[in-house]
Amino acid sequence: MNRICGKISYYSSKSRGVAILFKNTFEFKIHEETIDLMGNFIILDITIQDYRITLAAIYGPNNDDTSFFENIKHKISHYGNSSTVVAGDWNVVQDYDMDTLHYRSENNLQSKAKIHGSDKREGYRKLNNSLLRETEFIDKVKGDIKTVIEEYESDPSMDIETEDK
Repeated sequence: MNRICGKISYYSSKSRGVAILFKNTFEFKIHEETIDLMGNFIILDITIQDYRITLAAIYGPNNDDTSFFENIKHKISHYGNSSTVVAGDWNVVQDYDMDTLHYRSENNLQSKAKIHGSDKREGYRKLNNSLLRETEFIDKVKGDIKTVIEEYESDPSMDIETEDK
């Protein structure tokens, strides 16, 4: 079995959760971490291939809570790295035409405005929106996620390695 290493934070088996996972042969060094015990975010100050970055995984609130994003921005700024990657389920859609398929109405409008207004640089947000319509890709991603969860839950003695590599 291929081993993985990284960080996981979750609230319950049916509610919230984020992970930053690496193949165990991937070389990195975590300098500092901020992990939310409620399963909403993991923020790492990490070096990958001699390049220090801030890497974050977030699960945004379902309600229109702008303070969540202000808090994330504040926590990320603490690290002071020149490059930051933030990924995850923001529960906020920036462009409904480009980023959604079959949504009935817009939601979390205040959070959308807060996020959109916080970074105006060219290229700050890129998405291959055709992936939303690629059922083969979606099925593959869902299958991979299911496999990781099943492996993690099937062996309680198997902790995901969290040591720096």
